[in-house]
Amino acid sequence: MPTKRIGPGRPSNFGKVNKEAVELMCKRGFTDAETWKCLNVSEKTWTNWKKKNPKFYQSIKDWKDEADEPVERSLYERAKGYSCPETRAQWVESDVFDPSTKEFKRVGRWEYAELTKHYPPDPTSMIFWLKNRHPDRWRDKQDVAMNFPQFDAIQVIPVAPKKTDDGSEPKTT
Repeated sequence: MPTKRIGPGRPSNFGKVNKEAVELMCKRGFTDAETWKCLNVSEKTWTNWKKKNPKFYQSIKDWKDEADEPVERSLYERAKGYSCPETRAQWVESDVFDPSTKEFKRVGRWEYAELTKHYPPDPTSMIFWLKNRHPDRWRDKQDVAMNFPQFDAIQVIPVAPKKTDDGSEPKTT
């Protein structure tokens, strides 16, 4: 299928791109650079495809958002703390008397315990979450406005020079 030419230069290979592969790469968390390298095209070509094909560009953004959702959920869970079920296995040995040999034999078995493991809130995750959700309140640098009363003029009050012990004025050099 020939590609429609818009101007000078080589025709675009956009029609030959495997969109399912691009979707899979985006959903797996590939960056744009990793994606265009896998497609064996240049960064400029990749950028042009996104500019000239708004539906394709929107699909890429949607696929990337889909990949980001579980990561955001995990960050949120780490920030607030969570509990999850866990199975612990432990090897337990005991001595059993064997009447035929009149000796004790050591036997073992696995025992399993169902537990609920609690992960406490993670301060680093909290900070990251809050800085990104509310940058105006949680950024490192806070802008604080200081309002001081304004003075119309400064009044200079003359001070009488100090006198020495003998009552004369001090000498100035």
